[in-house]
Amino acid sequence: MSWIACMAHIKHEHIDYIKDYIDKRFDQYIIALETSAKVGEHIHFMLYVKEPKDYSNFAQNVFKQKFALKGRATKDNARQYGRVKDIKSIQRMMAYTVKDDNVITKVKDKKALEEAFKISFRKEDRLSQYNNKILAYVNEKKNDQAHGYFTDRNDFVETIIETYWDIFGKLPGRAFQLNQVYKYEHNTQWYMIKSGTYTDETHHFPKLHFRKD
Repeated sequence: MSWIACMAHIKHEHIDYIKDYIDKRFDQYIIALETSAKVGEHIHFMLYVKEPKDYSNFAQNVFKQKFALKGRATKDNARQYGRVKDIKSIQRMMAYTVKDDNVITKVKDKKALEEAFKISFRKEDRLSQYNNKILAYVNEKKNDQAHGYFTDRNDFVETIIETYWDIFGKLPGRAFQLNQVYKYEHNTQWYMIKSGTYTDETHHFPKLHFRKD
């Protein structure tokens, strides 16, 4: 028995059918109704399944047969439903699912659900939270260091990774790390140094690190 997470491009007007179907087949669930500019109305699900076929049957009966959704992208159409392959943290997955606060829930672990609501953020809110933390770190370092320069560029990259991981629950891509270093190193006209020696020619990016855990 385990939690699975999935999403489907289903209009919210069908929520009565969706809830009735799930109520009869799953002991625990989270149903989240969301709307975005890119996708429009869609629904996120977390379902507590007793065996793998429970999700397969759900996808077959609801996504495919009832709503004729496509599980693969085509030349003319985007993918219309899908499942998260590997949930690394149930708590973070719950937080992501309930982020818009328009949800129907049936969860036995009330404390876990309450915590999910506490730590959940819309993507825009999380990005703002990330930017504020990085900016606070930058300002702190500029105040601490003589002439406003970093003493270690790698320390900044590690901070980017740790902060992103804490807020988004995943590692930032290499391009994102590079962009962050470029943004704060070059656009503000101060430079991070590796060995304690500062030079105007210090424009090299650090070796980027990725956490393996």
